[in-house]
Amino acid sequence: MSIACVYRGPSATHLEYQQTIQVLDNIARYSTRPVVMGEFNLRYREGQQPSLLDLIITAQDEEGQSL
Repeated sequence: MSIACVYRGPSATHLEYQQTIQVLDNIARYSTRPVVMGEFNLRYREGQQPSLLDLIITAQDEEGQSL
């Protein structure tokens, strides 16, 4: 199992965003049971106000329930 905790600040640059994606891609590619948690500070829609978004991402739905 690989566990990653990610913080993406609201003022992160595009390069920092790309580096985060690369790390997450490697975790997904090379871990049999990845668990990714963190604060991603994402905007889902243009014009939407910034908000906190806490996420836990796992390969299997049940794994996140016991954390």
